[in-house]
This record gives sequence, structure tokens and C-alpha cells, in this order.
Amino acid sequence: MLEKVLPVNCRISIPEERYADINAYVEIAEAFSRNMFRPVLIVDLYKKDYLYVSDLFSFFLGNSETDQTFSKGQKSVPVFANADIKTLKVVFEKAYELFLSYPIEDRKKLVFSFSFHTNCNGKKRVVHQSLTPLTLTDSGDLWLVLCTASFSSSKSPGHYVMRLHRDEEYMLYNVEKGRWYHKEGVSLSFEEKEILLLSSQGYTVKEIAAVLSKSEDTIKMYKRVMFSKLKVKSIAEAIIAAINGNLI
Repeated sequence: MLEKVLPVNCRISIPEERYADINAYVEIAEAFSRNMFRPVLIVDLYKKDYLYVSDLFSFFLGNSETDQTFSKGQKSVPVFANADIKTLKVVFEKAYELFLSYPIEDRKKLVFSFSFHTNCNGKKRVVHQSLTPLTLTDSGDLWLVLCTASFSSSKSPGHYVMRLHRDEEYMLYNVEKGRWYHKEGVSLSFEEKEILLLSSQGYTVKEIAAVLSKSEDTIKMYKRVMFSKLKVKSIAEAIIAAINGNLI
């Protein structure tokens, strides 16, 4: 479960009066989950507890009886089924060290994302999860973490990425070598973004060509280049990859 792999933050101490505004965060998370088809989770690193768990987690991550869960009221937060918990724990500790290396003013803009296996009602699924600070301590340390999940465009787990929001460059963690690597990132042209958006609305290649005043061969060329950039093989995978990577 998530609280088992998040770094144990023994450095912070939160006075109880700071919890007076907690309900506001929960209400915002509830509103966000109502408007977006993504499960939302708020983790309190000080109390090692979940402040909020949206209903969609059972759909994305499974709710079978074989899944171990951490109960939060009437809801359940599934464990990383079939995942290497030891590896995830190491990666999260490295991500926490990297987080602390950034200037305090940048830390709240950081997003850490990765993909992992889970069992959804007996079926293996790869899920993409993103975590970002919701609230920092006065010294700039982690306190509340906002987590969301979505379906992954990848068929394999991993791809541990730390990036500043909307920044093309990012840091990629290599598990085998145990270190972070700087990557230049991917950017999409206006035409490529338009093709993704129109495709998500069900437009065919012929219809997209008409809307963008391009030939069908040109649209196909744009798609091939875009697939290569995103390392995917279909328009459905491209849409998911672009959304998870904050490219559209």
C-alpha cells in the first residue's frame, strides 16, 4: 500500500492547529474527483494516514478479495499487487532525496510519476500514478501529498520520473544503476496536439485532414513522428501518454 513505500518523514512535526484547514483540502479533492475520471488520494506523511480516498480507486486498482487493502472508512486503498515493494521503497527514498535537492520555492511544483502492476479482479493491469506536494511544512519539507492514478500507455511497470510541472526536461531513475539521469523530454507540435485532440473526439484521419487543411498522407506522417516521440504504437496509447506526460 502507498503508505508502506512513501518515505518515513521523521524530520517533521506538525502542530495540531495546522490541521484546522484540512477539511478544505478534502473538499477540493472531492470536487476534483467529481470532475475528472481519475482516482484521488491525499496522504498525510506526518500521521502516516490517508485523509481522502476517492471511489474510483477500486475501479482502477482492483477490489477483489485477494487484494490486500488498507481500509479508510468504508473505502479501500489497494496494495501494489504483483509489485516489488522493496524496489518501490528504494525508489521513493531516492525520489525524496531528489525532492529535497530542489530549491524550496520549486518543491511544490514537482511531480513524481511511475507505472506499476496491479491485479484488477484477477486481471493484471499497468497503472500510472502521479504524486505532487499538496502542502509543505514551513521549512519546505513534505507534509500532505496529492496522488492521482490513470491507465498507463506502457505495458510494463517502472519509468520513475521527477519533473517540474510543465517542464519538458525531467529526471529519470534507473533502478539497475541506482541513480537519476537528466532527460531532455518530449514536446509536441501544434499539429500533433490537434491530431491527438481530434482523435480523442473520434475524428478519422480523413476528417482530421479536412479540419487541418492537410492531406491524409501528411496527417499519417505527423502520427508516425508523434508515435516515435512518445514510444507508442497506437493513437489510443499516444493520447494516454500525452495526458500522463502533461503534453496536452
